[in-house]
Amino acid sequence: MNDGVDEAGWDVEPGDEIEPVVQAVGRLLRVCREAAGLRPGELAEVLGYGEDLIRKIERGQRIPRPEFLDKADHVLHANGHLRAFMEDMRRARYPKKVRRLKELEDRAVEMLLYSNHNIHGLLQTAEYMTALYEVRQPPLARDVIEREVAGRTGRQSVFGREPVPSLSFIQEQVTLERPIGGKTVLRRQLEHLLEISQLRNVSIQVMPTEREDHAGMHGLLEVLKFADGTAIGRSDGAFNGRPVESPRDLRILELRYGMSLVFAADGVPVLVLMDGASRVDVERVREELGVTKVGRADAQAVREATGYAIGGVPPFGHRTSTRVLADRSLLAHDVVWAAAGTPYAVFPIEPKELVSHAQATLVDVRERPADGV
Repeated sequence: MNDGVDEAGWDVEPGDEIEPVVQAVGRLLRVCREAAGLRPGELAEVLGYGEDLIRKIERGQRIPRPEFLDKADHVLHANGHLRAFMEDMRRARYPKKVRRLKELEDRAVEMLLYSNHNIHGLLQTAEYMTALYEVRQPPLARDVIEREVAGRTGRQSVFGREPVPSLSFIQEQVTLERPIGGKTVLRRQLEHLLEISQLRNVSIQVMPTEREDHAGMHGLLEVLKFADGTAIGRSDGAFNGRPVESPRDLRILELRYGMSLVFAADGVPVLVLMDGASRVDVERVREELGVTKVGRADAQAVREATGYAIGGVPPFGHRTSTRVLADRSLLAHDVVWAAAGTPYAVFPIEPKELVSHAQATLVDVRERPADGV
C-alpha cells in the first residue's frame, strides 16, 4: 500500500454533465494501467499518490488534475491518449455552477454588476478569494477552497478576450474597506482594482455608505447581455433570487441597476430618460442645459422633487414640475419599460408616447464608447 497524498483531483458533483467524460477518463486510465501490467498500488507508488486516489479516478468518482494525466501518460506509455483529456479535465475542475456562469460571461457583450457584501468575484485577487472561502462556516476542505478559487480565477479570462465586453461594476463603499484577509491583502486587492479600472471597457463606481437609500438595497444584482439581443439577470432581492430572461423582468433589474437618473443642475432637479443599456454623459447634460455644474441628486432631493424614492421614479406624475430630458436612443425601441413608482414595478410604453407624456426634450446625452459609435 502507498501512503502518498490523495489530492490530485476533485470530487465529481452528483448529476454533473461532466460525469460521463470523467468516467471515460477513468476507464481509459485503467486500460492503460492494465496494459502496462501494473496494479493500482504499483501505479500509485510510481506516481507518488495514494492507491485510493487511483481507484477513485478509475471508478469515475474523482476528476484527475491535468498534471496527473500528463504524468500518468508518460509512465504508462499511453501515447498521448491520457493527455488528450487534459483540457477537458481542466474545465471540469470548475464546479458545475461556475462552468455555467463562465459560459454566460464568455458570451456576454455587456455586464451590469452590483455587489454590496464583498468585492465582485471578477475583480478579486486570488488571495482575497482564498480569504473569503477560508472564513466560510462550516469550514470548507482545502481542496474545495482550491477548486472554488480556480473556478473564480478562470472566469477572469473575460478581461482578456476579444471582442472586449463592456463591464460596469458598482461596489458598495464598505466592500472596499473591510480588511478581508488582513490589511495587506486588502491593499493589494485595491491596487488590483485600480489596475482593472484603467481598462477602456471597464467602469467601476462606488456607492457611498452615507447614501440613505438606493435601488440596490436588496443585494447582489447582475445583468448579462448577449450579441443576439437576449439577456439574463439575477438579483438576490427579486424573483426569489432565480435567473430571469423575459424582457419585463430584465427591465426591472436594469432599472434597479441604472436608476440614478435624477440630476441636480446648478441645484435644480432634472430627470434624464435613458435606455437601460446606456449611460448618461453628465458633461453632455451640462452642455445641453447650459449650466455650470451637474451632479447626481441625493435621495432627499429626489424624493422632494418627484415624490418617489430612487429606484422607482416614474417618467412623469411628479410632485413638482421637473424638467425632463429624453435621450434619442429611446426612439430606437418599439417599447420601453419605465419605473412605475416603486423599484418593484414597471410599465410598458411606446417611446414617442413616453416623450409626449413626460413633456421631455429630446437630446443626445448618451455616453459614447471610445470609438465614438
